[in-house]
Amino acid sequence: MEAMALDCHNAEKHKGKLDVSEANAYKNLVNTPSDELPAMMRVKPGDPEQSYLWLKLQHTAKEGAGMPKGMFSSKKLPQDQLDVIKNWIAQGAKE
Repeated sequence: MEAMALDCHNAEKHKGKLDVSEANAYKNLVNTPSDELPAMMRVKPGDPEQSYLWLKLQHTAKEGAGMPKGMFSSKKLPQDQLDVIKNWIAQGAKE
């Protein structure tokens, strides 16, 4: 996922004002309010269903389009990658 995210969310091209390059990813994701839905954290440790990132990856966010985005549409990541992200969040989103 990191390589895909870095296509759109890096230090030079930070779509949606989000930089997830190695130096900035954790501080910009974990316990940080979403710009599109400020009442929700991008990643709420221990709670994937209350993590905006997880909703975006599931294409269930009420604000904003699903991620990742392709040339003409959004498409979900493979299930094994989604499982890794969900487990990371559920287990406390440790650095």
